[in-house]
Amino acid sequence: MTDETNLEQMAMALYVYAAELVKEGKSRQQIIDNLMERGVSRQSAETIMTRLNESRNNVTRRSAIYHLAFGIALIVLSTLPLLGIIVPQADTIGTGLAIIIMAIGVVITGRGALKWVASLRAT
Repeated sequence: MTDETNLEQMAMALYVYAAELVKEGKSRQQIIDNLMERGVSRQSAETIMTRLNESRNNVTRRSAIYHLAFGIALIVLSTLPLLGIIVPQADTIGTGLAIIIMAIGVVITGRGALKWVASLRAT
């Protein structure tokens, strides 16, 4: 192995370690202090935390987009039988099911919107 490969593996190990500390609920400053105790410079520790936060925000944004798209699709598709568009108009049971599915779509869309707002606030 080359020195560059070793450095990459060490850097990845530090990122994984910092991510585990985040999962444990440690604060940003506690994680930076912990990394510094392991011989990492303050600047490098802060860079690790910044990149971890950016990565977490990207994951949150992707999840938000998925929830928004899926929720909106459920709302639109459950509206079709209520209005008699493309499919025959729903009877009493079909209307009830469509309304329940639409409500689920609204909840999923709301969850996606909340995640989106949270990802915007974090940046």
